[in-house]
Amino acid sequence: MEKSVYFSVENSIGHIWLNSPKTLNALSIEMIISMTEQLETWEDDLEVRAVIMLSTSERAFCAGGDVVSLYKAMVEDKNAGEFFKYEYFLDQYIHNFKKPIISLADGIVMGGGIGIMNGASHRIVTERSMLAMPEITIGLFPDVGGSYFLNKMPGNVGKFLALTGARLNGADAKLVKMADYFISSDQVPVLKEALGNLNWQEDTLEDLLKGLEAKSSTQDSEVEKRLDEINKLAAPADILEITKNWAEYTTDDKWLKRALGNYQKGSPTSAAVILEQIKRGKELSLEKVFAMELNMAKQFTLHHDFREGVRALLIDKDNNPQWKPASIADVSNELVSEHFKEN
Repeated sequence: MEKSVYFSVENSIGHIWLNSPKTLNALSIEMIISMTEQLETWEDDLEVRAVIMLSTSERAFCAGGDVVSLYKAMVEDKNAGEFFKYEYFLDQYIHNFKKPIISLADGIVMGGGIGIMNGASHRIVTERSMLAMPEITIGLFPDVGGSYFLNKMPGNVGKFLALTGARLNGADAKLVKMADYFISSDQVPVLKEALGNLNWQEDTLEDLLKGLEAKSSTQDSEVEKRLDEINKLAAPADILEITKNWAEYTTDDKWLKRALGNYQKGSPTSAAVILEQIKRGKELSLEKVFAMELNMAKQFTLHHDFREGVRALLIDKDNNPQWKPASIADVSNELVSEHFKEN
C-alpha cells in the first residue's frame, strides 16, 4: 500500500510529497504526525537547506483535514479534539520553521490545506490553484490560523471569505496575501529542475522564484474585479444585518451568487461564531490565535452543527443539513460565547 505522505531529500532540499489522490490529499492525523516528525528532523539536519511541500497529483495540493475520520470519532464519542491539537501544532511549526519552506499550492487548496500552505516562507500558486475556506457549509469555522490571516486581507475581504467560503484563484490568493508568487503551471517543471540545480552558496531562492514569476502568464483576479462590492456587502458589524442584506441582494454575477448561496446554505451558528471570531482575532498574535482556535475546534466537536454538516455533505451526501437552530435570529449570544470557552 502506497504511503499517503512520503519524504525525500534532493540537492539539499527536503521534499514532502502529499500522495493520497483519492482523498485529494485530505490530512489524516497519521499524515500530520508524520510530517511534523520529519520537519523536526530536517530542522536540525545541516545537510537540508530548505523544504518544499508538494502533491504527487496536479488536481489537488490538499483539500483539507480528514473530517470523515473526525466525524467517526465524534459519533463514537472519542476525543475528536485531539486531531485539531496535532493539526494546529503542525501549522504553527511551519510558520516558525527556521529554514525556508516552499509550498507549491497547485490545484485544490482548502481548509487544512491552507493551514500547511500558509505558514510557508515561500508560497506559490498557479493558474490551476483553487483556494477556499468553506467551513461554514459543514458547520465549522475557518480555522488553521484563519482568525489571523483573514484579518490581514484588504478591506472586508477576509470577513466575506470567512462567511461565504468563496473560491479564490491564484491571482486572488496573491492579492489577499495568501501567496507570495504566481508561477504558471508550464513553469512548474522548470522550477523543480532549477531547485535541483540551485547553488546554495551563490543563488537565492527569491531570485529564482521572482524570475519564474516574471516568465509566467498572468491571470485576472476575481476578487479585485469585485473589491468595492465585497467591501460594501461585508461592511455591517451585525450578523442579523448581514443576513438580511444578503438575502435581499440580487445580482447576475455568478461568482457572487455562488458565494452568497454558500452563506444561505451554511450553519447559522457558524455564521454568528465566525463574525465574533474575526473580531476577536484582530488584535491577537498568531500564537494566541491558534490557542483560541483550538478551544473553538474542541467546542465545535461537542455541538450539533459540525457533526450534522459533515454528515449531510460528506457521509450521507444528501446535502440537506438540519441546522439547530435553523435561523440566525435564534442563535443566542450565549450559544456564540459557548464556542469560545476553554475546555
